[in-house]
Amino acid sequence: MVNIKLNPNRNYGIDFLRILSMLFVLLLHILQHGGILTNLEKFSLGYNLAWFVEVCAYCAVNCYALISGFIGYNSKQKYSNIINLYFQTAFYAVLATGIFYFIYPEEIGLKPFVKAVFPFAFDAYWYFRAYFCMFFFMPFMNKIIEVCDFKLLTKLVSLFVVFFSILPTILRYDIYSTDMGYSVLWISILYIIGGYIKKYELHKKISNFKCVLLYFGAVFVTFGQKVITEYVKFAVSGEVVNEGMFIKYVSPTIVICAVSLLCFFAKVDFKEGMKKFTTIISPFAFSVYLIHTAPFVSSKIMKNRFIAYADFNPIIMILVVFATAIGIFMLCSLIDFIRVQLFRLLKVKKLSIKIENFITALVNKIQIKKEFEQINS
Repeated sequence: MVNIKLNPNRNYGIDFLRILSMLFVLLLHILQHGGILTNLEKFSLGYNLAWFVEVCAYCAVNCYALISGFIGYNSKQKYSNIINLYFQTAFYAVLATGIFYFIYPEEIGLKPFVKAVFPFAFDAYWYFRAYFCMFFFMPFMNKIIEVCDFKLLTKLVSLFVVFFSILPTILRYDIYSTDMGYSVLWISILYIIGGYIKKYELHKKISNFKCVLLYFGAVFVTFGQKVITEYVKFAVSGEVVNEGMFIKYVSPTIVICAVSLLCFFAKVDFKEGMKKFTTIISPFAFSVYLIHTAPFVSSKIMKNRFIAYADFNPIIMILVVFATAIGIFMLCSLIDFIRVQLFRLLKVKKLSIKIENFITALVNKIQIKKEFEQINS
């Protein structure tokens, strides 16, 4: 850490939010896919504590999409970045599929390998697939953010929130096909919102105290609605239900949580040691997602893996869940450190740049040819 050079123009608070968001993703997957939430006694202290942590972490994906817009606006788009990200994603998808092929050869045929090689076309990694598509529309979205004045852009963002967040939540129906947040449409909307915040520096116009207040206010509204509705339904009809109309990516309260965290961390000024720590850890964050949700990892390893935690003392259970999330993050980061060295040895980044240059030259050649034909005709 002593030899790490810090960039005075880099926003280390945003880098830290990447790390925090990925820890949130791990918490969600441990609680949900790990089987804890479905095996806790209804209305128990452990049940309520686990769901409170779930609600606190639920804005993770929205944070990532907002960060893309916050960082992506006014940034030069390099197609080598998405090519390099594709190699990274395909690497883990193929590696995981290959490993599980030797363990479960009777279950895995050719199709999973095809999906692993082309993760942007299949459902192995839904966020990567959505981001891959959105990447090619970023210049157009950046142009929209650039040319719109404050009044017009505010109106656009407000319409997004009303039609794609508030209405689907109130009506409890995905009326405009955002797949309740699991889609390129939704993360593109958040991209524009993130760019809107960056363009007008809205994060600087709200105090850290208000950011914290908004975040926890939205968390308590989300959690409170779930708890109150469940208790009322049980008291009236004796029916035990899992209720939570605001626990969705498109929920306005979850959007408020994500925006609050973005605005808070966008202006946090870390000390030098924390900046160096963030510089080391943040590049591994996305690979943590790629590794622990790789093909067959979720179904063969993560699914119902942590059911035993449901029998722990509620406080101990929450502490163990957090410790598990940190442990998985560290393990995946170590694995990705090895992958980074391998990619460096294979010069994957240089290969990505060469592919970008080749495609750019080919497109330019085609355009020049068309222009020449038009002149001659």
